[in-house]
Amino acid sequence: MRWVVPPSASRGGHTRLTRDAQLVFSPEKINLIEILRSVERLVQLSSCSGKWRLEMITYEVNLEIDREVAEAYGAWLRSHVDELLAIDGFQEAHCHEVESESDGPLCLTVHYRVETREQLEAYFREHAARLRGDGVAAFEGRFSAERRIYRKLW
Repeated sequence: MRWVVPPSASRGGHTRLTRDAQLVFSPEKINLIEILRSVERLVQLSSCSGKWRLEMITYEVNLEIDREVAEAYGAWLRSHVDELLAIDGFQEAHCHEVESESDGPLCLTVHYRVETREQLEAYFREHAARLRGDGVAAFEGRFSAERRIYRKLW
């Protein structure tokens, strides 16, 4: 089964979306700008149509780290993030330092982009206990973590 993007959404009917989420372009009119616009329209259309959508989940981890171990924790965190990015569905990660005037704990937020909720759930079932346990074993009592899951509405 193939889903075809309506001409009104694909700027002249030069694109279509296959069931396996491949964007297909007609050969008579291909350029980079057209490709980018088509992808953008496709994401907007698919999120409204209910037939197919890019689910992309944001998984957020908020950390408070004792300043005495912040450097070592940061090195560990870098390798931890690399391990997560090797797991199916994890696409990218960004780490942010929360700006603060105080001498309190170092506050970091890590945002992971995960393709689907199902892949995030698989991470929780198959990997989370071990990967989180590595941090607890190395820095027990020296950090805290809170987690949130976001799904994009628009």
